[in-house]
Amino acid sequence: MKKILLSAALLLIVSHLHAPANLPFVYRNFTQKLTRVIKDVLYGKLDEKKDIGFAEMQGHRASMEDAHHIELKDNFAFFGLYDGHGGKDVADFAADLLHLPLLYDFNYEYASVPFALHESFLTTHNKLNKVSFNTQDQGCTALVACIHNNTLFVANAGDSRAVLCSAGKAIPLSTDHKPDRADEKKRIESLGGFVMNWGVPRVNGQLAVSRALGDKRLNPYVIPDPEITERKLIAKDAFLILACDGVWDVMDNQRAVNAVQESLKKNNNDFNKAAEDLRDLAFQLSSTDNISVIVINLNKFK
Repeated sequence: MKKILLSAALLLIVSHLHAPANLPFVYRNFTQKLTRVIKDVLYGKLDEKKDIGFAEMQGHRASMEDAHHIELKDNFAFFGLYDGHGGKDVADFAADLLHLPLLYDFNYEYASVPFALHESFLTTHNKLNKVSFNTQDQGCTALVACIHNNTLFVANAGDSRAVLCSAGKAIPLSTDHKPDRADEKKRIESLGGFVMNWGVPRVNGQLAVSRALGDKRLNPYVIPDPEITERKLIAKDAFLILACDGVWDVMDNQRAVNAVQESLKKNNNDFNKAAEDLRDLAFQLSSTDNISVIVINLNKFK
């Protein structure tokens, strides 16, 4: 039975990909939905409580400054992780607003997802000019993953990180924006800023990331523009980890992937438990920061 359904799904996908551009949208929409139904039968329906894991911990910090947002809408999945500094206001603001243009303003038949992601980051940053709370010395990193039409998009501004597990191997899908990264340091210095090592490299001796939302006092050296990666999902792509630097300060990418794999094996593929176990491992390894983790079962989005 499964072989018959899989064959039907493949036929639908091929017919959709090779259909004339002027074919009625109703037909295209029908084939997408029918393919989704067949995949649900083959692989099981998405269980948000089990297939999307989230865990957080204040840890050794005096307050919790991380925020997140997860939303699934039709053929679009959004996962956002925001690591605040100088307070939590900007992180909460981003978690409340950054996804809205992506999910409700853009028509993806005409606008590309990377364009929409970039505009959403900049729009959120610019809206901080109108808020009542202090954004001179407060900001947040922003890490967003979106899944649309079997394609994974990752947008990052800051030092949170997205790591893919494909065939058991860790593949980073974002690059940390540290002030001493060669291209970031060159950009900062070309604008008249400087990078000083104050415990860790810092922009103008203050902030330990070179891209973030907010931080008006450090504009234009600290910018909100995200770097965006795009990947067509393949059969070997198992899960995606989104985590703040409270995780990456104490473990490398492969160790995090191994920890998630081990937890999934022990706990019947419970991704929520895997996120909790990764969070707890970071704490056990003496992370001194807030710890936030999202783990996504990619098999339910292919």
